[in-house]
Formats: sequence, structure tokens, C-alpha cells
Amino acid sequence: MALTKFLFSPVLMSVFLLSTNHPASGAPSDGAPRAPAAAFESQHETGPASAHRESQSRVAVRSRQDGDPATKNGRSDELHLRTETNRKVEALLRRLERVRREDREAARQALLSHPATRELLLDLGDEKADATRDPSPCFRAPYAGCLLAEAAETAKAIEKEDLRDWALGELLVVQARAGYAEAALATTQRIVDPRLVIVALRDITKAQADAGWYEDALAAAEIIPDQVKQAEAILAVIEAQAFRGDQHLLGDTLERLKPSLEQVTHPVKRVALRCRLAVAIARGGDRDDALQRIEQAKAMAMAAPGETATAAGLRHVAAALAEMGQPEAALTMLAGIASNGTDRSSFLAAAAKAHAEAGNNHRALATAKDIEADRYRAVVLSRVAIAQAIQGASLAAGATVDRALKAAEEISLPFARDFAVSRVSLALAVIARHGAGASSFDRSVAIAKTIADPGLRAYTLWTVAAEQRRGAFHGASQATEELARQATISVKSPLDRAWMFGHLANERVAAGETGQAWRAFVAGVRVAADIQDPWARTRALGRLAGAYIDITGATTRSP
Repeated sequence: MALTKFLFSPVLMSVFLLSTNHPASGAPSDGAPRAPAAAFESQHETGPASAHRESQSRVAVRSRQDGDPATKNGRSDELHLRTETNRKVEALLRRLERVRREDREAARQALLSHPATRELLLDLGDEKADATRDPSPCFRAPYAGCLLAEAAETAKAIEKEDLRDWALGELLVVQARAGYAEAALATTQRIVDPRLVIVALRDITKAQADAGWYEDALAAAEIIPDQVKQAEAILAVIEAQAFRGDQHLLGDTLERLKPSLEQVTHPVKRVALRCRLAVAIARGGDRDDALQRIEQAKAMAMAAPGETATAAGLRHVAAALAEMGQPEAALTMLAGIASNGTDRSSFLAAAAKAHAEAGNNHRALATAKDIEADRYRAVVLSRVAIAQAIQGASLAAGATVDRALKAAEEISLPFARDFAVSRVSLALAVIARHGAGASSFDRSVAIAKTIADPGLRAYTLWTVAAEQRRGAFHGASQATEELARQATISVKSPLDRAWMFGHLANERVAAGETGQAWRAFVAGVRVAADIQDPWARTRALGRLAGAYIDITGATTRSP
């Protein structure tokens, strides 16, 4: 069951969605979800435009100009300025800059308005990393504390403000998870963009809640000077309590959520937050209350001003219903909403997944058949094949995975195709372990070897090798691991390699394979130790410190 849980991990699924022309944040300008798994919200999103999306947009715009021989370094000559395309490009850049300034100033004023957050806007000047430090003892005997300390020091050498803020935003989350609350706040003070300071407070809240430190989390949430972010933070506490089985605490936390939730006035966001709350309550076991809240959210959506806002709100409601295991209700609602082909495919995919998880494979296959987009259909069919194999229907699972592979081969976008093929390969590995045997493992490996992207190919092969080991195919597992090592070597980015090993460590922990998790962790640390770029090194060390916490459960305190 280990692979089943992680086959559609948020990390990999987000990369897949990003490769298929979906918004990076999972939410378009109208605030509605385009995929009900709501997909992969950026950790650093705030206001109408996030700082990181701004940076990415600028890079994209300049890259577009750089591709034209008439432009140099993103600047146009007089002739090119006369073209309509260039005027639009320059207008877009000016708008991005204007929105950035306005959002940053609004966030700064919000932070200054609260005594508890005013001190987070310190000007620490031009920090310099300690060039005399020796991190080698940490890499010889790594643990979370020294990895985080080295990451914090390395971050001082990141020259670009937006990249430094990005790395610090990730680092402070791991610091909070490890129990280093003061260090997390100190890292927050180093963030230059005030919008990301507000997001950092939300992320600290979530990290503390996930660790079970609810009161500290709520204390952090209460000083967030942004209505939406504060509501999101308290919602994260409710989600953690539901996930950790602390339902007896939900009542008090719900009361603390009410004031901030009621202050959210954006017509779509207020619906989205209530849908998220309903899903959390359903996971906590109170489905009747959850359904009542869904009805309230639906009524708010119907009362939203304008057809666009109403449709966006109803998409949130449909997404929540799918997450709550009510795919038919979600599809019924979707049928009454004006939507594009991507909306329909993503919701059908969520509905088919919900049917498969409920053991209703016949309905899952019927729903998957209606998915027009090959990239969605291939992934969903792979998921259904796994469900069939676990239930003992190996022959049916084999037929379903054949359909999945056929759909994957029709995908034109390179990485989207690779992702779908990887899902097929991993599904075959699960089918093999549940009775199909060596031939399915052989086919799984053969399909994995066709994946063009080195990182995805390496991850897939490492995971297939783990399935072979779990199925007692030890010789085959060793051979597949050698293929995985070769694929890993071909991954050019050391950050990608370190990140992959951290992810593999997390998966092995969840599968109860502590020894294998340590192997992945150590491999990741070896890669991180040689990273020279400070931005990549900071992110890799933070990621591996998080893996260490997951393996050992070690923090500076107990829940």
C-alpha cells in the first residue's frame, strides 16, 4: 500500500499540472480551482499577484524578447518598439511593477499597524555569510539542527532579493516544524518583501499545527494582519486537528475561526474558505456538519455578484464535494456551470479517483472514459488499475493499465507525457507485487526507461525498485536500482537530485522502511554538501532537514 498512497503525491502532481498550461498557483484570476485537488497553491502567494509569480512572469517576458533577433537583453530597439506585440509586453511589465509596488506597500502598512508584527520589518542591512565556517562535521554526522544552521548561513550569500526570500520562506517552515520557533521568526525578519512576511506567518502557523503545537500555532495566526491569510492559517490548524485525530479540539478552534472568516469579503474567497473548512470537518468525521457547510457555501456562491463569480464559487463547491467522496454530486453541479474543457477533465478525473478509492471501479472506469484530455485520462486509469490490483482483480488491472499507456502515448507535451508514463510504470509495479509477478515488473522497468526527463525517470526507477524489494524480487530490485543510479547521475541540477532523495526518504518513512529512508537521506546530504550555488544549497539543506525530522520524529519539543 505504500506506493498507492504516494503515487499521486502533491510534489509530482504539481509538476505535471505545471507542464500542462495550468496556473502555477492552482487558482486562476477568478479564484476558482481548475483542478479539484486544489491544487498546489504556491507557498508564497498573496494579493492579486505573488512575488514569485512576478519574477517568473518577468523571466518569461524577457525570454520571449530574447528569442527575437531584433532585441538584445530584453530591451527593444526603436523599430521593435513600434510593433504591437512589444507595446503589450512593455505594458505588461509596467503593470507588474505597479502591482508589485502597491501590494508591497499595502502589506508593509498592514504589518506596521500591529505591534506584534512591526518588529518583523527590520532592516538587517547587507548580510554576509561567514566564510570561515566549516560545515564538514555536519555533513559527516548530519542532523536537523546543523543542516538548518548551515542553510540559514548559506542564505546570506544569495544575492537576488526574490530568490533569497523564496529560500528563506521554505527554510522557516522547516525551522518551525523542528521546534525552532525563535529561529523561524528570525528568518522571517530577513525576508525583504512584506507580502511574504505575512505568508511566512501563515506558513509558521501551519508547520506548528502539523506538529501538534496548536496553541502556538493559533498565537501566530492571531497576529496575521491579513483577513484571508489569517483565516487560511486557522483553517490549517483545524485541518491538522482533524488529520491527527484531535477532533475534540475542533469546536474551540472553529470558534476562533469565525471572526476572521466573517471578515473576508471577497465573494469567491469566502466561498473557497468555507469549502475548505467543510472538507476538513468531513475528514474529522462529522459529515452532516460538513454537508451543511457545503450548502451554505453553495448559497453564498449563488448570491455572488455576477455570473463569473457565481461560477467560480460553484467550482469550489464541486471540488469540495469531490474531495469529500461525493463524485456524482460534484459532477451534477459541474454540469450546470459554464466551464471549459480543462475544467471538465479535471473534475472528471477527481470524480473517477473518488470512485476508485471507494472501491467502485466500474463507475471509476465509466467516468474516466468521458475524460477527453489524454493527460488526465492516463493518470486516472493508472490509479484505477492500482485499485483493481489491490482488490485482487489482476487481469482487469492489466487491461486498464493498457488503456492508460495508450492514452499516455497520445500526449504531445513532453513532460506531461513523461509524467503519465511514469504513473503507468508505477501502476504496473503495484500490479506486479499484488500477483502479476515478474513479467509485470519487467514491463514496468521497460516503460520507465522510456521516460525522457532524467529526474522523473530516476524517481520512477527508484520507486519501482522499492516495489520489487517489497515483493521479494531482490535480484531484480538491485538491477533496477543500478538503472536508477545511472538516471540520477544524468540529472544535471544537484538541487533536483537532493530534492528527489528527500522526497524518497519521506516516502520510505511513510512505508515504514526506516532503513531505506536513511539511505535516501544520506544520498541527498552527499549531493547537498557539494552544491555551490547558495540558493540551491539553502533549499536542498532545508528539504533534507525536513526529511530528517520525518525519519526521526526529532524536534526540540513534544506536542
